[in-house]
Amino acid sequence: MASETVTESLVIGAPLGVVYDTVGDFDSYPEWLEEFKEATVVHTRDDGWADRVAFVASSLGMTLRMTLAYSYDDTRVSWELVEANMLSRNDGFYDMVDNGDGTTTLTYELSVDTIVPIPALLRRQLTRRTVTESLRAIKERSEQ
Repeated sequence: MASETVTESLVIGAPLGVVYDTVGDFDSYPEWLEEFKEATVVHTRDDGWADRVAFVASSLGMTLRMTLAYSYDDTRVSWELVEANMLSRNDGFYDMVDNGDGTTTLTYELSVDTIVPIPALLRRQLTRRTVTESLRAIKERSEQ
Protein backbone atom coordinates (compact mmCIF):
# COMPACT_ATOMS: atom_id res chain seq x y z
CA MET A 1 0.00 0.00 0.00
CA ALA A 2 1.11 3.56 -0.60
CA SER A 3 1.68 5.96 2.23
CA GLU A 4 -0.29 9.17 2.49
CA THR A 5 1.70 12.26 3.45
CA VAL A 6 0.01 15.52 4.31
CA THR A 7 1.69 18.79 5.30
CA GLU A 8 -0.15 21.89 6.51
CA SER A 9 0.83 25.08 8.36
CA LEU A 10 -0.97 27.77 10.31
CA VAL A 11 -0.15 30.78 12.46
CA ILE A 12 -0.92 30.50 16.17
CA GLY A 13 -1.36 33.57 18.35
CA ALA A 14 1.00 32.28 21.05
CA PRO A 15 4.77 32.21 21.62
CA LEU A 16 6.79 29.24 20.38
CA GLY A 17 7.36 27.93 23.93
CA VAL A 18 3.62 27.72 24.59
CA VAL A 19 2.99 25.92 21.30
CA TYR A 20 5.88 23.53 21.97
CA ASP A 21 4.54 22.73 25.46
CA THR A 22 1.04 22.15 24.04
CA VAL A 23 2.35 19.73 21.40
CA GLY A 24 4.36 17.84 24.04
CA ASP A 25 1.58 17.60 26.64
CA PHE A 26 0.50 14.12 25.53
CA ASP A 27 -1.38 13.27 28.74
CA SER A 28 -3.88 16.03 27.98
CA TYR A 29 -4.57 15.05 24.34
CA PRO A 30 -7.87 13.25 25.14
CA GLU A 31 -9.16 16.50 26.71
CA TRP A 32 -8.85 18.57 23.53
CA LEU A 33 -8.20 16.26 20.57
CA GLU A 34 -11.51 14.61 19.73
CA GLU A 35 -10.19 11.40 18.16
CA PHE A 36 -7.86 10.61 21.09
CA LYS A 37 -9.59 8.53 23.77
CA GLU A 38 -6.47 7.63 25.78
CA ALA A 39 -2.87 8.80 25.95
CA THR A 40 -0.35 7.13 28.25
CA VAL A 41 3.26 8.20 28.58
CA VAL A 42 5.13 4.87 28.57
CA HIS A 43 8.63 6.27 29.05
CA THR A 44 10.20 9.67 29.67
CA ARG A 45 13.68 10.99 29.06
CA ASP A 46 15.88 12.29 31.87
CA ASP A 47 14.67 15.83 31.15
CA GLY A 48 11.01 14.85 31.68
CA TRP A 49 9.89 14.88 28.05
CA ALA A 50 8.03 11.79 26.88
CA ASP A 51 9.91 9.66 24.39
CA ARG A 52 7.36 6.85 24.11
CA VAL A 53 3.58 7.34 24.23
CA ALA A 54 0.73 4.84 23.78
CA PHE A 55 -2.50 6.18 22.27
CA VAL A 56 -6.01 4.89 21.72
CA ALA A 57 -7.86 6.81 19.02
CA SER A 58 -11.23 6.32 17.39
CA SER A 59 -12.38 7.29 13.92
CA LEU A 60 -15.14 6.03 11.65
CA GLY A 61 -16.10 3.43 14.24
CA MET A 62 -12.60 1.94 14.28
CA THR A 63 -10.36 1.85 17.34
CA LEU A 64 -6.70 2.47 16.67
CA ARG A 65 -4.06 1.52 19.23
CA MET A 66 -0.54 2.77 18.61
CA THR A 67 2.71 3.52 20.38
CA LEU A 68 4.89 6.32 19.05
CA ALA A 69 8.54 7.16 19.78
CA TYR A 70 9.24 10.90 20.05
CA SER A 71 12.36 13.00 19.58
CA TYR A 72 12.89 16.71 20.13
CA ASP A 73 14.90 19.61 18.72
CA ASP A 74 14.65 23.28 19.69
CA THR A 75 11.82 23.90 17.22
CA ARG A 76 10.69 20.39 16.21
CA VAL A 77 8.86 17.48 17.77
CA SER A 78 8.99 14.36 15.60
CA TRP A 79 7.80 10.79 15.96
CA GLU A 80 7.82 7.37 14.40
CA LEU A 81 5.62 4.34 14.84
CA VAL A 82 6.75 1.67 17.29
CA GLU A 83 3.67 -0.57 17.03
CA ALA A 84 0.00 -0.36 16.09
CA ASN A 85 -2.99 -2.56 15.39
CA MET A 86 -4.03 -0.98 12.07
CA LEU A 87 -1.04 1.04 10.88
CA SER A 88 2.24 0.03 9.32
CA ARG A 89 3.45 3.64 9.29
CA ASN A 90 2.74 6.75 11.33
CA ASP A 91 5.57 9.23 11.37
CA GLY A 92 5.82 12.94 11.13
CA PHE A 93 6.75 16.14 12.85
CA TYR A 94 5.63 19.47 14.17
CA ASP A 95 7.94 22.32 13.11
CA MET A 96 7.61 25.63 14.93
CA VAL A 97 8.87 29.03 13.76
CA ASP A 98 8.91 32.05 16.07
CA ASN A 99 7.50 34.88 13.95
CA GLY A 100 9.02 37.53 16.25
CA ASP A 101 5.66 39.10 17.06
CA GLY A 102 4.35 36.73 19.74
CA THR A 103 2.98 34.32 17.15
CA THR A 104 4.26 30.96 15.96
CA THR A 105 3.92 29.26 12.59
CA LEU A 106 3.25 25.58 13.19
CA THR A 107 3.79 23.06 10.39
CA TYR A 108 2.47 19.52 10.80
CA GLU A 109 3.58 16.73 8.49
CA LEU A 110 2.02 13.29 8.85
CA SER A 111 2.78 10.12 6.86
CA VAL A 112 0.45 7.18 7.35
CA ASP A 113 0.06 3.72 5.90
CA THR A 114 -2.48 1.14 7.01
CA ILE A 115 -2.34 -2.61 7.50
CA VAL A 116 -6.06 -2.94 6.88
CA PRO A 117 -7.18 -2.21 3.32
CA ILE A 118 -8.66 1.29 3.07
CA PRO A 119 -9.31 2.88 -0.33
CA ALA A 120 -6.63 5.44 -1.21
CA LEU A 121 -9.12 8.33 -1.44
CA LEU A 122 -10.51 7.60 2.03
CA ARG A 123 -7.03 7.15 3.52
CA ARG A 124 -5.99 10.51 2.01
CA GLN A 125 -9.13 12.22 3.39
CA LEU A 126 -8.63 10.74 6.86
CA THR A 127 -4.97 11.80 6.93
CA ARG A 128 -5.81 15.34 5.80
CA ARG A 129 -8.64 15.59 8.34
CA THR A 130 -6.33 14.41 11.12
CA VAL A 131 -3.76 17.08 10.25
CA THR A 132 -6.29 19.90 9.81
CA GLU A 133 -8.24 19.14 12.99
CA SER A 134 -5.07 18.65 15.04
CA LEU A 135 -3.67 22.00 13.93
CA ARG A 136 -6.97 23.70 14.78
CA ALA A 137 -7.04 22.06 18.22
CA ILE A 138 -3.41 22.96 18.97
CA LYS A 139 -4.11 26.56 17.93
CA GLU A 140 -7.17 26.78 20.17
CA ARG A 141 -5.40 25.16 23.14
CA SER A 142 -2.23 27.29 22.75
CA GLU A 143 -4.19 30.54 22.51
CA GLN A 144 -6.14 29.97 25.74
